[in-house]
Amino acid sequence: MSSLFTLDERNDLRIRRFDPNQSGFGPEEARNAILFGAGGGGRFFLRFMREAGVEPRAFVDNAQELWGTQVDGIPVFPPSELTCSDVSRVILCTAFALREQVEQCQQLGVKNFVPYFNFCQNPFPFVVATEVEVEAIFNDDEINALNDLWGDEKSRQVYKGTLAFRVTQDVQDMPSYQRGEYFLSEFFTLADYRRFVDGGAFTGDTLEELLEIMDGKIERYYGFEPDPENYRILEQGRDALPKNLAGRIQNYPIALGEDEGEVSFQGLGNACSAIGQDGLLRVLMNSIDNVLGEDECPTMIKLDIEGAEPAALKGMEKTIRRCRPALAICVYHEVDHLWKLPLWVHQLGVGYRLFLRKHSESYSETVCYAVPS
Repeated sequence: MSSLFTLDERNDLRIRRFDPNQSGFGPEEARNAILFGAGGGGRFFLRFMREAGVEPRAFVDNAQELWGTQVDGIPVFPPSELTCSDVSRVILCTAFALREQVEQCQQLGVKNFVPYFNFCQNPFPFVVATEVEVEAIFNDDEINALNDLWGDEKSRQVYKGTLAFRVTQDVQDMPSYQRGEYFLSEFFTLADYRRFVDGGAFTGDTLEELLEIMDGKIERYYGFEPDPENYRILEQGRDALPKNLAGRIQNYPIALGEDEGEVSFQGLGNACSAIGQDGLLRVLMNSIDNVLGEDECPTMIKLDIEGAEPAALKGMEKTIRRCRPALAICVYHEVDHLWKLPLWVHQLGVGYRLFLRKHSESYSETVCYAVPS
């Protein structure tokens, strides 16, 4: 079987391969740096800086309402402050506007800027392909075979570009993205959203979009959100809806997995909360098969659960086989999720067409869509 990458392409990617030990930056280089982006990505990275014993100088952010305020004790300024001559390093902290931040820095004459996932004490080990993963990307038969399973040429372009970006961490290798995550009219109709399972419901952002698209005409919504603060806000939003609509929405403060149990959880009160051994919380976990049982039959299942997608998929196999719902599965939390999760769905043999789309200008928001054929 021929490789997805030509010999010349493989040689070029090897030359440009990102090595965090050589090309990354360390705690001392991050000390007194400016963090560009005071949202979830910036706050998440700030926590890792503080664990390494260093503090940034400030945030800059394009959101005017944040200027003059503080986020987690760090002052926030407009990006124009980057023109100050004593700015030593700018760390780009975004999952959705990396090219935009690069262009802003270039327009402002800032030269010493790096994305936050190039931190050598990498809080995001899932971003950079290891040497073993690089060899797999170039030579593994399954990875190459998956390219032929994608349902259109755009999926193949996103797949190849994402693999290249995982090797190089070069923005130029990053595939183009499109807006409209999960609710794509090129794949789905409104009927596909009637009974919606939201794995990783966060504070209700997907639910809000769903209700807008459906004009409130949903049959059932099942939201799973284990972070206590996120769940509190999710429930507040539900309670604010008309009673006849709120009664069709059921939220669960549990993590999704392969079976029933309890897990350690890192509750950050943002979109990066996740199951983890170093988590200070203990939360309940269960599978979609167990929670929905034999009586409920979803028309669509979305999973964005910070790396727990493989276990959650195994825990909903019966539901997939019984109901054949449309699937929207995030495949970016680990490098090998990009090929392992679509292949797992394909190998079920229940009849899905597979598509791949990217919805951000960073490593994140890469989604595999499984459309019942």
